[in-house]
Amino acid sequence: ALVYAPPGFEHHAVTRLKEEVEYHDGWRRAREVCLLEGFAKGDGGHSRWKQRREALFPRALLERAGAFSLARAEASRAEDLANIREQVGDGERALDATVRARFAVPLLADALVQGDGVFYKLTKLARWAACKPGVLEALLADLRDSRLRKLSLDLGGKATAAAMAQLGAALPETVADLRFEGAPSAVARPAAELLRRGQLEHLQLWGCALGDGEAQTLAAGLAAAPAHGGKLTTLNLGRNKIGDDGARALAEALPRNQALQTLNLGRNNIGDDGA
Repeated sequence: ALVYAPPGFEHHAVTRLKEEVEYHDGWRRAREVCLLEGFAKGDGGHSRWKQRREALFPRALLERAGAFSLARAEASRAEDLANIREQVGDGERALDATVRARFAVPLLADALVQGDGVFYKLTKLARWAACKPGVLEALLADLRDSRLRKLSLDLGGKATAAAMAQLGAALPETVADLRFEGAPSAVARPAAELLRRGQLEHLQLWGCALGDGEAQTLAAGLAAAPAHGGKLTTLNLGRNKIGDDGARALAEALPRNQALQTLNLGRNNIGDDGA
């Protein structure tokens, strides 16, 4: 009901489940190929496996769909449709951009690293498509116009600082859950800006080569957030290079956010003084 498309378009592809799919490298099998809220059981909570699974989602959904719209939407209960319309409002472009941004997360990750050997092993055709001129710009435009609340990316340590700056500029104001694995340390700057706005509820920068300087940047974002207005409940900065100075800066800034429930600084370079 959300799809306006030419005749023959596979509407059922939006929610289709395949019984069992084996990745071409033979490492894993996944029963869930659909796009899920959060992580599937087989993902183990890792963006890497989520991207590998969702990379199998039909590309035709993006390539052949003319627009995603509520113009002819139906629902089993009138109140459900009314709630959807209330959330979307009059922003047909916002809805179209949100659906496209959500479907294209694996392609966005590949475009950010220019198709250079990411973990989820897209097909050669998909990697080629991600490198075509204008693809990254189009994906970032969809992200910028979307109302996406969650974004989870594993960049395999191959994205550049320039790519992270582009991505940071495209993050919508609705993003509340941001998870990166293997991003360059430059990811700290856009993450700190979101912390400064007080819009993040969950931030994970796992294995992103963050040092004391990046930790201090994040701490500055936390310190500049609205007084007692921070919503951050989870901060995961594990498997980085943060030392005592970075830990000290975070310790001074964290009390400003009284919503925090979980903090992970494991597998860093923090000594007794930082602890």
